[in-house]
Amino acid sequence: MNKKISLIWAQAQSKTGESGAIGYRGKIPWHIPEDLKHFSSLTKGGAVIMGRRTFESLPEKFRPLPDRKNIVITSNPDSIKVSGVLALNSLKEAIARANTENIWIIGGASIYKAGLKYANTAYITKVRKKIDADTFAPELSKQWLFNEKWVLKEKSEWMMSESGEQYCFTKYVKKAPAVHFGKIASRIEDAYVKHNIAFLSRKRKTTFDTYISYGSQNKVRLLARAILASSKKNPNELRRGFRTLAAAQVPHIDVFASVDGKTLPHTLKTDRGGYIDEYIDIKLAPGDHKLEFWTKDTENNKSTGILKVISDNTKYGVISDIDDTVIITKIPSIFLAAYNSLFRSPNNRKAVYGINRLFESLDKKYKDVAYFYVSTSPWNVAKTVRNFLKANKLPESPFILRDFGPTGDKVYKTGREHKMEEIQQIFEDFPNMQWVLIGDDGQIDPSIYRDIADLYPEKIKAIIIRRLSGAELFLNHIIPISFETPFTEKTTYKSIPVMAADDGYKLRQMVENIL
Repeated sequence: MNKKISLIWAQAQSKTGESGAIGYRGKIPWHIPEDLKHFSSLTKGGAVIMGRRTFESLPEKFRPLPDRKNIVITSNPDSIKVSGVLALNSLKEAIARANTENIWIIGGASIYKAGLKYANTAYITKVRKKIDADTFAPELSKQWLFNEKWVLKEKSEWMMSESGEQYCFTKYVKKAPAVHFGKIASRIEDAYVKHNIAFLSRKRKTTFDTYISYGSQNKVRLLARAILASSKKNPNELRRGFRTLAAAQVPHIDVFASVDGKTLPHTLKTDRGGYIDEYIDIKLAPGDHKLEFWTKDTENNKSTGILKVISDNTKYGVISDIDDTVIITKIPSIFLAAYNSLFRSPNNRKAVYGINRLFESLDKKYKDVAYFYVSTSPWNVAKTVRNFLKANKLPESPFILRDFGPTGDKVYKTGREHKMEEIQQIFEDFPNMQWVLIGDDGQIDPSIYRDIADLYPEKIKAIIIRRLSGAELFLNHIIPISFETPFTEKTTYKSIPVMAADDGYKLRQMVENIL
């Protein structure tokens, strides 16, 4: 089924001159019967996806909306007990389970923002009115030579509603960029990899970089990467980053796996980057389990990894950044990043002062805590990260890094996209847990955590930000980037405690005093 995903809203202009105003204090500040009929005629027969607040703002007699599949996104699906409504944790899951050709994203603001990357059409009713506003629709991306763009496809004449409001209907469509660098870069990379494999396979054998896989007691996520490695090299040898970046991936091959010596019935397959990132339904006891990966030709030389299974009784989790939150890296300063990540010995990297004490405090506070690291660093430095965590007595827990290569559609996935997707994925994997988010104010963590708090306010227990020093901030911003004012020392956001300090010891004191 080819799904057509559309955004739909009505907007006016705020009294302060901002466009895209869609609400004030939870209500729509106009009444246009013709727009309601327009909305109904477009969405009937399809699926409508909305946030919990949007659902609760509907008139009771239209809750759920008739003749449509109603899907509500909420951090607590069990609390929605309305017949005819499917309550889910994420927009991604809602789209996957819609099972209709036409899918409509109908609000609120954070759901619209998250839906921009999925939607291919936007129906916007424009109201000629200035209003008090505190809620705004996202701005559709403007024409750009190398990016996806939203273009105006249809626009009606301005009309007068029977209620006295002026309005018009518009339709926007998303178009591919004129020059699709993502596809070009992917084809170049695929050709290079094909040539590289043909050359290196004479002297090297397929092996696996095994990452820390994780899961619940019923479902696990297996993470690894197939590469060509010299039989003379120790696969567990800790190497400088530039050597790991040179690893040759092995795409599109069948892979076998076992857990605690029992072979899984499901055959895995590497993607174009050589990665395995697959979910398997399996019942396992909480704790660490032995993982093994091999191919048809390497059954006698299996690669070993760890699978961490989180207990269903675990109530709290921590998601932490790595760079400049746990490890002092001074990223994204291009010169220091290159030196630290590619040439410096992994054993000489320094931890953020007192960060292990902060984690110890969270352990003490919440008793049984599940830890995850989500970073924009490349997967190629996974061994460095793992050994660093062990050497500095930090939780040796699953970490999700990023593939720096072309994605097929894009030249690369941005750090923001990567972090937003992976945090939401972890939330989806453990829907009953509450979370502490830990990051730094060097670049994007504060704004990402705000967006996550907007989407999942009931899931966030606290936000903790390590403030970089003046020198670190200067080094971080040698190259121009978008930088958002960090959270203040002590505040709240949507009733969520927010703490910010210079190091782990100070953050630990704040955690013990506030949480």
